[in-house]
Amino acid sequence: MKNALYTVVAIALIIGGFFAFNNYIYHEKQGDGSEEEPGMLAEYFSQQMFAKATENGLIPIEGFDAQLLMGAYPGLIPEDFEGVQSFEGIYHVENGELVHARTQAEPVSSAATTVSKEGYGTLLENLSARLNFPIYNESNIDTLIEQIQGNNR
Repeated sequence: MKNALYTVVAIALIIGGFFAFNNYIYHEKQGDGSEEEPGMLAEYFSQQMFAKATENGLIPIEGFDAQLLMGAYPGLIPEDFEGVQSFEGIYHVENGELVHARTQAEPVSSAATTVSKEGYGTLLENLSARLNFPIYNESNIDTLIEQIQGNNR
């Protein structure tokens, strides 16, 4: 009985450590704040997108790329990512397909396609325009996210 308790505690610590480490890595990859700060609404948007996408346990080590975001939010379409910046490039739509073009020199990191803070700002602008839904406050962002979550929540 005592060994079973130790096993359960060890597993809980490992899982908790995994989530804490992933959260740390995600925020480290977002930059050191020396870049031009995005608007407060774009920051809120990126935080809410991450929080809601990870509610069901999907926690990518380095953050979300366009494909993972489209998987987590069925209401997103490739055109929403036109001009969205990643850590090492930018997304474009060519012939109806979403492609990632690198803008950084070698070496390629595993976070190359992860949407950056700036990218979330661009994604927010694109969504607002496509859905004809102006964003004035955090409540508008919450409503927008509900719209792109689809019916699977």
